[in-house]
Amino acid sequence: MKPQFDHQGITIVPVKTKRQLRKFIMFPWKIYKKDPNWVPPVISEQKKFFNKKKNPYFMHSEAQLFLAYRMGQVIGRISAHTNTRHNQFHHDRTGFIGFFECINSLRGAAALFNAAELWLKEKGCDRIWGPENFSVNHNLGLLIQGFNQPPVVEMTYNPKYYIRLFEGSGFKKIQDLYAWKTNLEDKPPKKVQDVAILARTMPGLVVRKINMKDVQKEAEKIISIYNQAWDKNWGAVPLTPEESKKMVHDL
Repeated sequence: MKPQFDHQGITIVPVKTKRQLRKFIMFPWKIYKKDPNWVPPVISEQKKFFNKKKNPYFMHSEAQLFLAYRMGQVIGRISAHTNTRHNQFHHDRTGFIGFFECINSLRGAAALFNAAELWLKEKGCDRIWGPENFSVNHNLGLLIQGFNQPPVVEMTYNPKYYIRLFEGSGFKKIQDLYAWKTNLEDKPPKKVQDVAILARTMPGLVVRKINMKDVQKEAEKIISIYNQAWDKNWGAVPLTPEESKKMVHDL
């Protein structure tokens, strides 16, 4: 794909080289360097995530990363990706965007969204969901409340002006996602306690610790439970065996 230009001099370049990938990975530091609530990603893990030989996502789906330049400086980034597993599971042709970061420029954001849209159309997609970092099993969503505190583990974080960039480019909310906090010094809610008591009376139910001497076998059980638990949730996509192994390895 050739670089694309809008009339305001913004250049969109598909990431093809290691140097471009490094710029893609490091760009968030430009956006969040003065934000005390931002939790930066681990650079080495990001490199592995985008490595087609190390991320099992690429065994079934495709992705293209883009950088936005203005006057020679990177001002934004985005990924456009297909998720074949999602479309097979939900019987649709959804394309996805993720890893979106951009300066406070509606034109810059629109140029990134346009590049992603064109790429996804070429792949046969007829609608776009996002932001979703490759899969619902990874970081997803746009923060719209709670900008005054660090994000919960595996939950998204972004500047408040991103809401304007998305809505100003025609995106609409399709689902609310929540992060919950609790004080460990407080007792669990009565409903939770009642369910726990009832569960203990179920015939054949055994509660035990994980056997760390056989992590792989235990992991298979955990992933099986994970896939079943999320089966009916919005946007759920079961993990493949390869994705399961990687998730366990990362943990």
